[in-house]
Amino acid sequence: MVSVGVYVYNISYAATPYASANTASGTLSGVASIQSSLSQNGEKYVQFGSVSPSTSPVVSNQSFIQGQPALMIPAYVYPTYFNGSSNVLVGTWATLAKTKPANPNDIIIANVDTGPCNYSGTSCSIDPNYTMAINAVIAEGWKVYGYVDTGYLGTTDPGNGSTPRTTRSGSTSESAWINQIQMDETQWHKAFGNKISGLFLDDVSNSSSYLSVYQSLATYDSSYYGNNVIFNPGDAPNSSFTEPGAFHSGNAMQFYESCFSSIGIGCSGGMTWNPGSTPANYSTSSPTNYKGIAAVFTVYSTPQADLSSVISTAKSLGAAYLYVSDQNFGATSYFPNGKEYCSGSPYCNLPTYFNSENTDLATP
Repeated sequence: MVSVGVYVYNISYAATPYASANTASGTLSGVASIQSSLSQNGEKYVQFGSVSPSTSPVVSNQSFIQGQPALMIPAYVYPTYFNGSSNVLVGTWATLAKTKPANPNDIIIANVDTGPCNYSGTSCSIDPNYTMAINAVIAEGWKVYGYVDTGYLGTTDPGNGSTPRTTRSGSTSESAWINQIQMDETQWHKAFGNKISGLFLDDVSNSSSYLSVYQSLATYDSSYYGNNVIFNPGDAPNSSFTEPGAFHSGNAMQFYESCFSSIGIGCSGGMTWNPGSTPANYSTSSPTNYKGIAAVFTVYSTPQADLSSVISTAKSLGAAYLYVSDQNFGATSYFPNGKEYCSGSPYCNLPTYFNSENTDLATP
């Protein structure tokens, strides 16, 4: 995943009970409401609404349509704005809530706080504004996947020099990361039940030595989400990750997440999309399901004039998911009152050609 500069302002919300999910006991319990008086730049923090765990069966496995990649939208922005009387959807989430997906497999990745909720220790507080947003887009026909940071399992962050990634508790150990990952995976299900159709595991360590760990995580996830798990190493995956039988059929792997070309804010020196070639460790010999792993491509900073060529190439490669955007690292998002709430990320806004992309991807 690219580094996302997101400034989240939690908007004032009527005082209601909020839910605390205790991972040690494996239960969700409502606790007394707290009227927060904290403020930041004039914005009050929300009160968290109560939620109930789901007892429904696991979701159905995702299916893919040959030649019609599903749209995968990283919705890494806060979903609502307080307009003086109530919370209303804004920006990316507002647009998605009034736009029907052209492909029944189209998905939105929800990321509350680098995971499913706002943690305090092991207590997980669910923001009702995300519940409202997720309900709204599901009602419109979208599927929602939950974001989970795997932190390169505590190894060096490729985008941050030699600095190892730490868990919320400050540990860099592999076991601590695995515990945190499984906690987040479980909390997505506890908090939202079968409204969450799958998971997006980000910052995957691109080393064959960690293949068995991610295989175990995929198996762990299957009890809640079937085979609906997308892995993102942020670079072409290690070839061991794409060998026959390495993962469950239906699991997906992001083969490319970068700029269309070196022209664009933050794109100089990075990978570039070459419509005439295939990404590393990828083959067209088995479209849609390359050696047992479905392919995902994310190509941002893409001019509208090049949209059709990227879509055409992704279709010819048999991609399962695709996201193309003209947004770049200079993008910003603003609330209606002019306050900035996202900056420095190609995921602050939907592409200006979003409606065309939604339609064109679903056209054989």
